[in-house]
Amino acid sequence: MEILNLSVPEQHDYNDPTVERDAERLRGWLTNLPLMDVVETVRLVRGGLQSLNEQKLDTELRYRLLDVFRSTVHRLFVTVDPMHLRQLALTKAQREQATGGVEELLLSMAGGYKLIIRELYTDGRIGEARELFGMSLHRCLEQLGYALLDCYRFYRAVQPELFGELHQLYRLARHHGLLGVMTDDEDDAERQVSTAARYQAVLLLSLTDPFRLAEGEVGMLQDVLAQHAAACRIIPGGCPAEAAEGRFVVDLRGSSPPLACGQPSAPFDAEEPYLLDARDALATVRERLASTPAKVRSQSPEAMVLRRLLPEDEDRQRRRESRHPDDRWVQLLLGMEQIHGWLLRSAGKANAALAVEPSPCRVVDTSEHGMGLAWD
Repeated sequence: MEILNLSVPEQHDYNDPTVERDAERLRGWLTNLPLMDVVETVRLVRGGLQSLNEQKLDTELRYRLLDVFRSTVHRLFVTVDPMHLRQLALTKAQREQATGGVEELLLSMAGGYKLIIRELYTDGRIGEARELFGMSLHRCLEQLGYALLDCYRFYRAVQPELFGELHQLYRLARHHGLLGVMTDDEDDAERQVSTAARYQAVLLLSLTDPFRLAEGEVGMLQDVLAQHAAACRIIPGGCPAEAAEGRFVVDLRGSSPPLACGQPSAPFDAEEPYLLDARDALATVRERLASTPAKVRSQSPEAMVLRRLLPEDEDRQRRRESRHPDDRWVQLLLGMEQIHGWLLRSAGKANAALAVEPSPCRVVDTSEHGMGLAWD
């Protein structure tokens, strides 16, 4: 039997009376928390969840209690969004407490499901508790996916073991034939997501270079990818020899995100290489983009997805524009500080410390949508 390498919460052997074991009473307590006071609510939920993880419990009871926590944790995840957080009357220290607390909540939720996975796996009870094992794998992937998205939206470093655990959970689900497990709490059947699609959406999001996205954009891309991830395939083997557009390689026994085929650093010598084939999914995204009004097409999330995952599309668009030689000189303000100083000077409010001069730039060539500039 393969040894699971999952980080799980430490547990104690005594009976903690503060751990609520009745699902309905727990739901009532969570419902009555002061959600408007996000810092205090995060603190209370985090304390209750950590106590639950430290307490040894029957696996089915633990799953029921975690599912009660799950809806509240998701609401807090949505509330502690960077743009929404700025609208709340919070100090800088309180914002840091809220954002750090939500990160811990997501990892604690994943830790609770990992406790169930580890117990069923090591005790050899997967056969008798197949449904519980499959849903725990699904929920754990979900929470780790949210934790990864949380890192992206706050430009926070990703924990080193996160991708390794995502790959390991997917491998477990694949080995036991549980990739088709669907969420069981969606009212709209069309919005249900399988375990495979959830994992594939996480991989695709990591390929969009999310730390270089503007604030709020990663959430938009995640919504688009989640809708189309089910059309992807993950098959054994590395990158093909032919053109590799829309295909990516991932090492299921590694701890790194996937890489686009054709990159020099792609891990072709990976211990267990698999090919993520996203061509059908991206073709559907392109079709959806074609139906978008032309005025907003270039700024739509679908266009952003294609530019990130199919850079060849952007190259082809760029090559279609005729470029013409030019030898003009223009003045360029570099960065927000220079723009700020220039506006103050224009308004007659600049002082010596803020005085700036634009940088002279030579126009190399021009096209319909821009200029190529060169400056020292």
